[in-house]
Amino acid sequence: MKPGWTYPFIRSTPQPQAAKHNARRGWLILAALTAGLCACSQTNQLEHVALDEAQQQALYTAVQQTPFSAVVKITQVQTKHDHHEPEMQWHIYTAEVQQMIRGTPTHSLRFAMALEQGEDALIPDYPVLLTLCQGQNMQLGTHYYWPGTGAQFDASAQLKQVAISAAREADQAQVHFAQCD
Repeated sequence: MKPGWTYPFIRSTPQPQAAKHNARRGWLILAALTAGLCACSQTNQLEHVALDEAQQQALYTAVQQTPFSAVVKITQVQTKHDHHEPEMQWHIYTAEVQQMIRGTPTHSLRFAMALEQGEDALIPDYPVLLTLCQGQNMQLGTHYYWPGTGAQFDASAQLKQVAISAAREADQAQVHFAQCD
């Protein structure tokens, strides 16, 4: 075999012309990858903006369609079986109210959530923004209940501002709440 050649006849020492071609190809690949990453980043940003807008709209609607909204820190949860519907169970949450948004002011509350048997009772380790329905349940010892999906939100400054705006713009004489029927 000639010096500078390896099997199967590939030059082991690049020629200056080939080096320029490889460098140019490397820059083109790098430019294409960068453009792809930028496009992906822009797509992710647009998806994030759309998600934020959807979440803000859902929160705005939830505040206007429920009588109680607040930033709370959930401190305890109990599980009770529903004797009327054996496949269901109740989670009874106790929470400290950190910031009232809408409803009768209170420092603490208990609310009930109906779930399928076996679902975990989770306590977030950070404050959350809740929208709740009012309704006393003497058997459970609660005055509020969970209206369903879309009742818990992050307690970010932006979402708190959306909730405050929704509460200000809500009809103060409102007695019918769409999410509580």
